[in-house]
Amino acid sequence: MPDEIHFDLQQISQVAQEEVRQREISPLVPAALKFLFAAPPSRLAVDPHAMAVACALHGGHVAQSAGRPELTVELFSTVLAGQRGASYAYYAAEVRRKFHRME
Repeated sequence: MPDEIHFDLQQISQVAQEEVRQREISPLVPAALKFLFAAPPSRLAVDPHAMAVACALHGGHVAQSAGRPELTVELFSTVLAGQRGASYAYYAAEVRRKFHRME
């Protein structure tokens, strides 16, 4: 089951990265004009980055329960790498607390 969660996390992360690419302003637009462009609204019902981070946190818990410390560390590290400001502070705090318990 931890491997399935890991695979799902990779799929969700790809969707999140594609959404970021689609929302970026073209590099052909002069820097002096970029402030005139607003980011297009998301067409998704959820924040794919939050979903990926939550999936990684859950996967880390499952991997830890299954006795897979290497996968646990990989998934928890994904949470810290995916942190984007205060919106994801809860997830980062949970992972830091888990890492502290693992030591």
